[in-house]
Amino acid sequence: MDYISWDDSFLVGVEVFDNDHKYLVKLINNLHSGLMAGFGVSEMTFILDDLVRYTNVHFGREEALMKKHAYPDYEEHRGAHADLVRKVVDFQSQLASGKKVFSIELMSFLKDWLLTHILKTDMRYSGFFKQRI
Repeated sequence: MDYISWDDSFLVGVEVFDNDHKYLVKLINNLHSGLMAGFGVSEMTFILDDLVRYTNVHFGREEALMKKHAYPDYEEHRGAHADLVRKVVDFQSQLASGKKVFSIELMSFLKDWLLTHILKTDMRYSGFFKQRI
C-alpha cells in the first residue's frame, strides 16, 4: 500500500505541474517503502537525493512560469520552496554526519509538506494559470 495515494483532488490543472506532483508522490512512496523494507543508509540516501533533485527541477519549472506570467504571489511561493529546500538540505547534512537517521518523522514531514503545498499553496495558482496557458 502506498504511503500517499494519488487523488485527482491534487490536480492543479497545469499538466507539467500535475505530472511533477505525481512523480514527487511516487518518490516519497519509494522512500517510505525503502524505510519499511529496512533499506540501508546508502540506498535511502540515494532515494532522498533523487527526491531533492526532482523537487528542485519542479520548483524551477513553477518559478519560471510564475515569473513569465507575473504571478502576484511569486515571492511568497518561492519562499515556501526555499524553506523546504533548507529543511531537507539540513536533514541531509545531519544524516551524513550521523546526527539523524531516516524515520517516520521525516516521512510524515515530507508527506504533510507536499500535500499541504499542493492542496493549499499550489491550488492558489490553478485558476491564474488556467487563464494564461
